[in-house]
Amino acid sequence: MKKLIFVIFFCFQMAVLNKPGYGADYKYITIDVPGADMTIPWCINNAGVIAGTYVEGDTTSGFVLEEKIYSPIICPDATITRVNGINISVELVGTCTVEQESQQYEHGYLYSNNQFFLIDYPNAHTTTPRDINDAGTIVGYYTDCQGDINGFKCTAEEYTQLNYPDSYQTQLTGVNNQNLITGYYIGPGTNGNCIGFLYDGVDFTVIECPNSEETLPMGINDSGAVVGNFKGSDGWQGFLYENGIFTIIEEYGESFEFKPVEAIRDINISGDIIGDYQSADMITHGLLRQPIQHDNGGSGCFISTLFNF
Repeated sequence: MKKLIFVIFFCFQMAVLNKPGYGADYKYITIDVPGADMTIPWCINNAGVIAGTYVEGDTTSGFVLEEKIYSPIICPDATITRVNGINISVELVGTCTVEQESQQYEHGYLYSNNQFFLIDYPNAHTTTPRDINDAGTIVGYYTDCQGDINGFKCTAEEYTQLNYPDSYQTQLTGVNNQNLITGYYIGPGTNGNCIGFLYDGVDFTVIECPNSEETLPMGINDSGAVVGNFKGSDGWQGFLYENGIFTIIEEYGESFEFKPVEAIRDINISGDIIGDYQSADMITHGLLRQPIQHDNGGSGCFISTLFNF
């Protein structure tokens, strides 16, 4: 990893289909970076700190939301900075686009201790870190010079290629503190569609939502719960896969509407889920869903459908 000068400004889830029913109660919090035209949270750590990307005019930057304070994350000399992953130490991983010799180049980065370090998989054309756990293990994917997309894991500056067996394309999207890795692949028998998986360091286990064309896991917590999105007969929807059960999240409550594709992005140990939705004025907002604990059951705020394995 190459060290860069740092810049940061502070301001501010095969078998039985059950009928739909209401889940536990949740509270919903909209996330909007002040002055932004678009806010997309990508990750949340076990302390509830949220990070992601926002767009303001022609500028795309990262942000961290902690204690109700938004802090922009801007990689030095970058025209675009995106944040994809966060751990308990608020170490961040993402991508930055830098102009070099009149051309735009995309690099991965690690932000740690107020410094940026470039992450470039050896001989890769582009590198996209997607998540980082508390031990500093980073997972993501890279594109080689032939245009093939491969998964990778990075530990203590050692890069390891990690692909689903016989796949044409693999993207790693999440890693927890037990080193369980989630992601998705395209390979023989998938008809060009993406299928999800879990990897425990030895074996790959397929994660495929029933009656779906594609399943894209996006994040995993320390209990092994996976969140993501799938494409079915009703288009793209979010899901939670926990203890062998898929819960399909069909809506974020009465006043919210999912933006198709990658609407749900991450989950932490408390069950907090982050994603984004699109309002009637076509503006993309971030959203945090937090479980509310009750002595007596509540009516719930979102419709869910369960599949039991």
